[in-house]
Amino acid sequence: MIAYFVWNPSREAFVIPYIDFPIYWYSLWFAIGFYGAVVIARHLLKSRACATVGEQAADVPAIDRYIERLALYGFLGVVIGARLGHILFYEPSYYFHHPLDILNFRQGGLASHGAVIGLCFALWRFQKRRSSLPYLPYGADLLDLLAISSAWTAGCIRVGNFFNQEIVGFISDLPWAVIFISPLDAEGGVPRHPAQLYEALVSFLLLIPLLILGRNGRFATDGRIAGWYLIITFTSRIALETLKAPQCSFDTGTLHMGQLLSIPVILFGIGLLTRAHFKNKLSHL
Repeated sequence: MIAYFVWNPSREAFVIPYIDFPIYWYSLWFAIGFYGAVVIARHLLKSRACATVGEQAADVPAIDRYIERLALYGFLGVVIGARLGHILFYEPSYYFHHPLDILNFRQGGLASHGAVIGLCFALWRFQKRRSSLPYLPYGADLLDLLAISSAWTAGCIRVGNFFNQEIVGFISDLPWAVIFISPLDAEGGVPRHPAQLYEALVSFLLLIPLLILGRNGRFATDGRIAGWYLIITFTSRIALETLKAPQCSFDTGTLHMGQLLSIPVILFGIGLLTRAHFKNKLSHL
């Protein structure tokens, strides 16, 4: 007999006193992920500034303003895009009949593929005002910066999914299987793959080489880092989807919705690599 790990935490991390407003574990992990991404991005920018113009000449206040503005655009793009992605890709029928629930974020429903789309749109808007400082990234270089910091965020969000007991895996007899007592999208009380932790592990492990690549301000590779990040992340997503319990009615077919939506993101990553390759060849002609 295997003594499986039983998991049934409260979804509430704590309650704000006086106003009795509960803070969910998922929200807390999302905040930790987003804050960590801001810290990583700021560190990489300062490192690049010092490598480009020297520590004394680096305009730290300008870097901070750039990061604050980027964080605002990024947050809005990710949250709105992820919410609309879930509505359009996973539960369009429900929200068509209950449109007011679109604003009820506590009811759940964020899609990472929608977050990618929302973030790209937000970056397009963000870059309408380009900085004159040479070490503040623009275009594909900005995607490289965000790819590194996003790895941390993605891992934290999956840990939040684990606390929420959602996106659980199929029934398993492996020794590290987890018994989710109250899963949101499957039958509880049986050992299952902790699919959320698999995806979190991929993101956290990927963060290590990304930080190494980005050290000393070398994160700006004209989209190469972003391209490889998208290819590796969403290829692993396609593989790990085979271990997940169905999350919507479409998932009863050969491919899950998450797998289908990963394909265009991977193609976008390949497009970034191809663009950087030919741009580099043209610059040497």
